[in-house]
Amino acid sequence: MNGIRRPPMLRIVLVLLLAVGIVGCSDSSTDARETPLESQTFAASLGVDLSTMTKLPSGVYIKDLQAGNGAGPVVSSSTILAFYSGWLANGTMFDTNVGGAVLTYQLSGLIPGWQSGLLGLKVGGKRRLVIPSSLAYGASGSGPIPPYANLVFDVELTGLR
Repeated sequence: MNGIRRPPMLRIVLVLLLAVGIVGCSDSSTDARETPLESQTFAASLGVDLSTMTKLPSGVYIKDLQAGNGAGPVVSSSTILAFYSGWLANGTMFDTNVGGAVLTYQLSGLIPGWQSGLLGLKVGGKRRLVIPSSLAYGASGSGPIPPYANLVFDVELTGLR
């Protein structure tokens, strides 16, 4: 055959099966370093009990700590005014504006976990959000938030624009 040696057909079939197996097992939506919320251990000080919370289609867990009776509800185009505190799952607070200036921000400019987790909240309401890392800062992290960190936020909605 003109001096060109073809690999045996069995070798080709095995390479193709291996390639299909690797592609079929990959899941681009999660990373092995990401801890699913349902298997996450939260610090006792946070008082997080996912079984008492509502899981949204996005994967965010919410629990209303106080019902709001003011303007609203929050919609995707809302500008929110809020006080908040944020914690890592180990109980370390990484940010808060409680006792300081109110956060005023277009909801669509915030992390996806806030975008889905605050919908429907009315002014005066307080809501706990438990956000998977994929809807927060993911693989990159941000400042004191490490990569793949699931986050807990308590948010008090003080106004809407």
